[in-house]
Amino acid sequence: MNLIDYLAGAGTLLVGIVIGHIRRPRRRSMKPVKAICRSCKHGVGYHTERTGRCNKPVRVMRDPCNCQSYDGPQPLPDYYAPEIGV
Repeated sequence: MNLIDYLAGAGTLLVGIVIGHIRRPRRRSMKPVKAICRSCKHGVGYHTERTGRCNKPVRVMRDPCNCQSYDGPQPLPDYYAPEIGV
């Protein structure tokens, strides 16, 4: 191989890097997904686990929220995996 072949290969590599950089999608900042009830806009932590009723007091009246059940996205379930004995 001579010098011209090396320069052609380096030029091809450089063009590929530039085109890849231009066409690369921009990264967006990822925000964590929050489990928020669609009805009352309170977090899943304020809802009773069995009934789903909201227990967060409203600031103005100091009464509990009137939301009857949580209707937001379901959080990931908790799974238990036993330890593997060696």
